[in-house]
Amino acid sequence: MDTTEIGEVNEEILQTVQQVYQEVWDEFYTWEQDACQQLLDELHAPEHLPPDIHEFPIQGLYNVTRVDVEDEDDDTDAFIIEEYGDVVPDKDGMIAPIATWYTKTIDVEAEKFLPHPSYDFCTPASRNVYRWRMDEISNMADFIPYADDPTFDFTIMEDFETFAWQVDMQNPDIELILLETIRRLHFGKGMSFEEIDTTNVLSHPIRSSNKTGILWEAMQRDILPWPGSEFSNLPKLPKSAAPPKNNLFEAVNDAIEVFCPNLNCLHSECDTHHGITYARFRPVPALFTNEQIREVEGEPCGVHCFRLFHTDDAAMGLIQEWDNSDLETFDSLLKLIPDTTPCDMSVICRKPCHEVFVYRTRLLPDAQIIEHRPRNEATRLPFAPKRFHPEQILPPCSHPGVCNSFSGCACFENEHHCGRNCRCSLTCPLRRKGCKCGKNRTTGKPLCRTVNCSCVRGKLECDPELCAKKSRCSNVVIQKNQYPPVIIKKSKWGLGAFAGSHIAENRPIGEYVGEMIYNADQLNFVDDLSKHTGLNYVFNFEKEILLDASRIGNETRYLNHSKIKVNAHADVVNVNGLNKIVLRTNRPVKKGEELFLDYGAGYWVHGEPDEVQSD
Repeated sequence: MDTTEIGEVNEEILQTVQQVYQEVWDEFYTWEQDACQQLLDELHAPEHLPPDIHEFPIQGLYNVTRVDVEDEDDDTDAFIIEEYGDVVPDKDGMIAPIATWYTKTIDVEAEKFLPHPSYDFCTPASRNVYRWRMDEISNMADFIPYADDPTFDFTIMEDFETFAWQVDMQNPDIELILLETIRRLHFGKGMSFEEIDTTNVLSHPIRSSNKTGILWEAMQRDILPWPGSEFSNLPKLPKSAAPPKNNLFEAVNDAIEVFCPNLNCLHSECDTHHGITYARFRPVPALFTNEQIREVEGEPCGVHCFRLFHTDDAAMGLIQEWDNSDLETFDSLLKLIPDTTPCDMSVICRKPCHEVFVYRTRLLPDAQIIEHRPRNEATRLPFAPKRFHPEQILPPCSHPGVCNSFSGCACFENEHHCGRNCRCSLTCPLRRKGCKCGKNRTTGKPLCRTVNCSCVRGKLECDPELCAKKSRCSNVVIQKNQYPPVIIKKSKWGLGAFAGSHIAENRPIGEYVGEMIYNADQLNFVDDLSKHTGLNYVFNFEKEILLDASRIGNETRYLNHSKIKVNAHADVVNVNGLNKIVLRTNRPVKKGEELFLDYGAGYWVHGEPDEVQSD
């Protein structure tokens, strides 16, 4: 189609878009009226009276007749139940039952029980969740809390401009019409998405990004079935905003930006660690020349192993030429994992081992490897790195060269340890050194339990890659989620948490999780609700970061307050560079004993209650 430049509205394109949009609109609503009427007709049930058993005998039908009990002192009801099988009327047109039972009702008295007292809902969670709505749409309320409570002060809702359900949602009918219009214009008329968008005929852009646009919104739910679309011979619209990548290196870089770099997470589209993304990969320089790889000792991986060919000429006569797609894939792998042995690389590429080695010598000549080989530059640190960063979560560093002020390393500039997910060398001096704890010679248990362990002393969990390798390290409870069982049941103060087994002193009970609030101003609404309920689930987590378990949390939120019976406390532990609130026991706790925390004076909204010591 002959068009002007994208951005200028072409009259021919405008008329075509309007015409197709109107055609699809008329076609859909002509069909919908008949389809809805047909659906309603199918739901209609005809009115009829139950058939008389003598007039309409049916196989397998039961007839129940109430009768009087012969015993005058017996006030229970009695019934005769008759079952009718194969229906064969006699000469008088009557049907005889195939079985008859006589039964009496039995009074059963059940133990009386009270309904469960009212409680606030809480969504179960195993990790902290970022409260995005309070930050990005703070003028919108999800719902009216305590709408059925006459004592609730509804004036606090005046701070919100609207409710979530008042936001205009896309009509599914219009959504289907838009999709079919785009489909017919794109595949039927040969128009690009950009050309269609320039007309502004449709409600909003077709695909602005990977998370916005008509196509993205339509893929968030099932599309209504419509014969006008289902029976079309045109191709389906693409579901992904990202074009297919033939280059593996670029495809990996596009995908890695979607995942959270925090080692406790690694989820795609993470909202918990707000605004932190992986940096794109740079080509990794090779450390080993082809000659050095040939000299690596090892058993041949098969009859085509590169170790069996002592010269390249011997292998050249047996190799097959690779096509461009194979070469692009292999070149991408050499940029990501250049020092992988040809034996392992052949499994990834699905090519013979000796061919992989020959093509490595072509794409990575020894002279090129030696020229770009990184130097081992030592860095003298002018500071002692912090064990963890209390103000913010730093993204993993990714830069050429060593971690110093010249490379712009974020870890160096913030005096922070490099983490396991940083792209610097494993010998980087900024990387934390793990503990070297061994096992107790008498008990055989790991020694990572006392302050003698550098990780425990620094309130860190052991890192399986940095610390000395141990079969049973006791300082990885949070990473493995190995907590003792905690039972939630009725307590003196509503619901409470009880030990499901014996818990030793200073043992983690669980991680306190909830919604992460990065701005204290967002707590105004939460404070108003706390004043109404008299409950407060907010922990002062880090600088300008609060943790609220009122709507999202786990069993740790049910620990009640006590100063006399307190047997647990909250502790901040750093796990893989991320701080976590962990509840620990102050003393040994027996099975079935309730767990108590001292909330502190700042918790109580209506004053701290009196407490009486009891056995």
